[in-house]
Amino acid sequence: MNAAELTVTLAPDPGAVPVQARRLTAEAAALWQKFPPRLLAASWPATEHGRAMVVSQAMTRPYAAEENDQSRYFRRLGVIRMLDWLEAQPGSTWQDRWRAGCQATANLDWRDTAERWLKDTGRIAAGNRTVWRSLGGALGLLIGCDVIRPDLGWLLASATPAHLAADMARVRDPDGFAALQKVAGPASVSVTSTRRAMLQIAVMMSVKGGPVSDITVGDCLELLEARARRRGEGDNGGTYFYQLLHAAGFFPAGAPLRVGMLDPRVHGQQTAGQLIDRYDLACRPVRDLLVDYLNERRPGIDYVTMSDLAAPPVSGRSPDQGAELLPRHRRMGHHRPVPVGAVGGPLPGPAQRAHSPASTQAPQITHRPADPRTPARPAPPGRRSGEGTRRHGRAPGRRNGHRAR
Repeated sequence: MNAAELTVTLAPDPGAVPVQARRLTAEAAALWQKFPPRLLAASWPATEHGRAMVVSQAMTRPYAAEENDQSRYFRRLGVIRMLDWLEAQPGSTWQDRWRAGCQATANLDWRDTAERWLKDTGRIAAGNRTVWRSLGGALGLLIGCDVIRPDLGWLLASATPAHLAADMARVRDPDGFAALQKVAGPASVSVTSTRRAMLQIAVMMSVKGGPVSDITVGDCLELLEARARRRGEGDNGGTYFYQLLHAAGFFPAGAPLRVGMLDPRVHGQQTAGQLIDRYDLACRPVRDLLVDYLNERRPGIDYVTMSDLAAPPVSGRSPDQGAELLPRHRRMGHHRPVPVGAVGGPLPGPAQRAHSPASTQAPQITHRPADPRTPARPAPPGRRSGEGTRRHGRAPGRRNGHRAR
């Protein structure tokens, strides 16, 4: 199969509406085939452990040295109550029960559903709100211990468990995150960008399992695709996470240095027709007029300028409402105006302008009176095209009220 024809369908989120497969760019499709993402495992040893093993593992994992008895009790309480709720869900593994519990919550916060079940079964008091706050920390702990692997779409749509990256660094792969921090240290980026990149890496580890070194280029592509589906053009998750992974040596030879070409929203330079067709103009003649204009301007401008010129000309109105809605800055002298005939006359086509001997001359300006039955009079002799008249009787040689020197 041709790389440019590759499509991708992400794993559906629990309880979500299935999404259609989306065609990747040629560059992204080729890299997807060369460095495919890891497949989602149906089961793994940690999710098959019994309850006692999970609690023991969760309480013996390394945590912050400043943790006291109260915080340790709070953590144990959250894990126990969450396992209580998960045990009531169908499934043979903790992963199966987690998926079933998420599907049952529909559009509600899963913590609200779990808390309601705990209250209805008498495991906590009706006015207890402490357990609700501890459930989020318990989920992060079970993710760090690889007992639960949430779906990628769910992690992006919901509030990511607090301190997920820190938990992964302490519990899952301390050496891997230390290598990332070493690379990020001298980089000229903000602390916020580094923290966001670490979180993106922790998300991939949460979904697929394993240490940092198991992350593939395809996993990064899959993350970008999921973010584009979920957030569209408003996605601001950044791509610094890929640069960190590459700089730290976690990717094999041949992996691209930067992730921009992997972004499914990046399609390279588009033709004038493609730029105009982004706005689905209903009037075909106006659409063709705008395309001809961009093609005529293209040799003398860069791509960014041409893309800006293709934007809707008037805020709140579409370009198909009339040819007079060409962007104002194109008609106000900031750029060379569109060649036109006499005012009120027809717009010449590209072929006519190319072979017309007067195509390089300035258009003839006439003064048309309000009454269409009165013949138009030509511009006064000696006045150049576009030259204005003297306003308010200002004397020659004066400029802004002052005599010229």
